Amino acid sequence: MFLPALKFYLCAQPVGASTHSLDALGQVLVLHGLMSIAWDMQRRDQTSLGVVSTAGPASWKDLLSKAYDRWKADFDSYCLGAALASTEPGDASASEWSAFSAAYRAVYHAAQALLHMDFLDVQIYAGARHILGRPVQQQDYVRSSRVVKRWASNSRERAATAAWHGAGMLRDLMSGDGGSDPTGKPIIESPHLTSLFHVPWCLYLATLSCWAFHHAKSARRGRVEDGSHLHDEDDSDGSDEIVWDSRKEMDDLVAAMAGSMRDVVASQGRRRTNGLVWVVADELSKVRWGIVHAGVVVLRGLVPMRLINQYEVM
Repeated sequence: MFLPALKFYLCAQPVGASTHSLDALGQVLVLHGLMSIAWDMQRRDQTSLGVVSTAGPASWKDLLSKAYDRWKADFDSYCLGAALASTEPGDASASEWSAFSAAYRAVYHAAQALLHMDFLDVQIYAGARHILGRPVQQQDYVRSSRVVKRWASNSRERAATAAWHGAGMLRDLMSGDGGSDPTGKPIIESPHLTSLFHVPWCLYLATLSCWAFHHAKSARRGRVEDGSHLHDEDDSDGSDEIVWDSRKEMDDLVAAMAGSMRDVVASQGRRRTNGLVWVVADELSKVRWGIVHAGVVVLRGLVPMRLINQYEVM
C-alpha cells in the first residue's frame, strides 16, 4: 500500500481506494516517503557535476511540490473527517486532532520550503556557528552569504515560495486566527505539541526563511543604493527601529506574507522581521531540546536587545 500511495501522489493519477484507506500513521509515512525522495534527488543533484538539470516544466522539484500539495489536500480531508467523527467539539480528542493536523501541516510547509531554499546556507548566513557538528569557518560564511543573497535577488519565485510556506506555518501555529485550535488560542500553546520535537524545529526553519527573504534582499539593495544619500528615510527598511509591540509586528508580517504570492514578492525587503524573530525565539526558549536551544541562540543574535521594548519582561 505504501509504494502505490507514493506513485499516486507523484504521478498525479486519480486517487484510488488504497490512499483513502490510509490511517493517520499511513498519511504521515507517505509524507515522509515523499520527503525521502526529495532528499535523494537533492543528493543526486549535488553529485551530478552539472550533468542533471532541474530546469524545465517537469523538473523533479515541481513534481514533488505538486505531490506535496495533493498529499495535503487528502490529509486535511482525512483530519477533518476524523475530527468530526470522533467526539463532540470541545472534547479532548477534538483538541488532539487539531494539534495532530497542525503538527503535520507544519512538516508539509517545511518540506515545501526546503524544496525552494538551501537551508544550511540560510542558517550559516543567519550566524549559526556549527552545522552538522562542524564549526563554520569564514569561507563558509562568505560562500553562504553569496548563495542566500543570490537566492533572494535572482530567484525571487523560489524565495517567495519558501517564504510563503514559512509564513503559512507561522500563521497556523502562532496566530490565534489560524483556525487550528477549537478554543481560538494559538495552537502552539496546545500541550499535545510540547512533546513533538519536529514542531519547534519547523518553527525555526519557517522563521529563518521569512527573515532571509527580507533581510538578504534589503541588505543587497542597501549596498547598491549606498552611493547616494538621497531619500535615506524612504530607503530604510526599519530594521534599526525599536519594536514596541513584538507580537503585533509578527502578526502583521505573517498576515501580509501568508496572502497571495504576488503580495509576498511585492513586500520583499520592505517588512520588518525583528518582532517575528524575537517572539519565536522566546517561544522556542521554553523547549528543552538542546538542538532547539542552539536555534534560539541564532535567532537571538539576529535582533539587538536594544531594539526590543519588552525584552526585560520576556
